[in-house]
Amino acid sequence: MGNLKLSLMHGTARLDLEGEAEEVNALLNDLRQNGLGELYEFFGVGATDEVLSEPDNPSDDADAGSDPTNPDDTENPIPAPVITKFKYWMNSLQVPGPVSPDSLAFDLNMNGIKDNRLGQLFMSLNSSEIMLNLQSFQDEAYSSAKIIYLITLKTTDPNLMTDDAAEITIFAGNIPEGQSNLSINQAVPPATIKGHLTPGHFTSDNLFNLNIPPTSFNLQLSFAHSGILVSFPIQAVRLECDLTPSGISNAKLGGAVKSVDFHESVIPQLAIAFTSEMNWNPFSITGQSLKIMFDTGGCVNPNGKFSAANDMVIDPCEIEKNDWLKSATAPDIVLYDSNGIYAPEQINGIPDSISFGVGFTANQAEFQTD
Repeated sequence: MGNLKLSLMHGTARLDLEGEAEEVNALLNDLRQNGLGELYEFFGVGATDEVLSEPDNPSDDADAGSDPTNPDDTENPIPAPVITKFKYWMNSLQVPGPVSPDSLAFDLNMNGIKDNRLGQLFMSLNSSEIMLNLQSFQDEAYSSAKIIYLITLKTTDPNLMTDDAAEITIFAGNIPEGQSNLSINQAVPPATIKGHLTPGHFTSDNLFNLNIPPTSFNLQLSFAHSGILVSFPIQAVRLECDLTPSGISNAKLGGAVKSVDFHESVIPQLAIAFTSEMNWNPFSITGQSLKIMFDTGGCVNPNGKFSAANDMVIDPCEIEKNDWLKSATAPDIVLYDSNGIYAPEQINGIPDSISFGVGFTANQAEFQTD
């Protein structure tokens, strides 16, 4: 089949494979399946390496790439690109309240305005009138591993300096019963966010300008002392963060929730969480505020059940008819056209989505991704 030489590079380390094409391909496949073994320490700590690409027909490509008039030409093959994979565990999440919603916002439709309407809602719930301390709920959920998110960064630059095709993926995670190791929850679809690296910084690509299909992800937030989780189906996910091999900091994760998803999915979950929190301590400021605002009755739920006032149960229809919440969750951006196709609109159109933004940090971690 002819002679073939491949070079695998990671930083300043280089591994050359040379010989008969069939033997070189066999060695390459063995490295893919079994890893680098004792050579691993030369190819990075806290990261793994993958061959990005190789010729479809190594023998033909080797012949075509050599110059028979230049015997030294085959001694200078083009190195096969290598992907370095960094792995992290999200160890904290910040909701607006203690921090400004604008500091965790993105300009989702490129109109010069930062968008984070649901962040404004979170901050209002944390106000002195309601005192629903969402940040303390997140702190408890993450410290107790009730919520686990795992993150990978794939890049061709192991030094995290520059890469125009970097890729971050966020996975829902868990710790299997009886085990102590982190694991990906395969039942939850991950979110892969394409972007670029500048020195120590990742920025997701501009979906609006590049016509990139939007990424979606279900992000859970804790909404009660009892640990009830509310899932927010985020569309057009955006991400920006500082990063090193050992961790992620100053991260903001944003996007928007379709208005229809908010009413059909999020509000029923909020009703359960608000009911739990109201009954946690009925005589607290939070318990009294939730009761006065939402336990008002006089409406019919989507399942046909009539809602009674002052029954210590907050139903979805009681949340829906609250004027304050209607205003706080009114759609503020246009992300889709009349056919439901992703088409962010700066000026015209009827808003169909509610902007969203939170922050997080992450530490280096180890878990299986394949």
